[in-house]
Amino acid sequence: MAMIVCMKCGMEYRVSKCGGYAVEMFSEPPIPYRITLGDVLECPGCGEKVMGRFAEKGTYYHEPGFEALLAATRKPEAVTVTVWETTDDALNAKLLNVRKVMRVISKGIANETNVQ
Repeated sequence: MAMIVCMKCGMEYRVSKCGGYAVEMFSEPPIPYRITLGDVLECPGCGEKVMGRFAEKGTYYHEPGFEALLAATRKPEAVTVTVWETTDDALNAKLLNVRKVMRVISKGIANETNVQ
């Protein structure tokens, strides 16, 4: 097993939770195409968390059981990280979520405010 070391503390990460999900996204708009199980690791020095120690093979969108696995990633108790193809995709997804929140807030303040 590969050793994962914290860049801040120089300490080896330890498993804090077995069984997290990494949901890999692609396309525009982004859609999930693969889900891989991994573990959440935590630095005992500073508390920084990462996900690693992934299974050899993920479950792809066209395979049986993908929809059920995707539903499991959305449960409140699930530890899920979204993996984007590029930093632009990640930034666009975050901006889209901010715009949705701004629309909800603006509709509460004024009847018809269109936030772009």
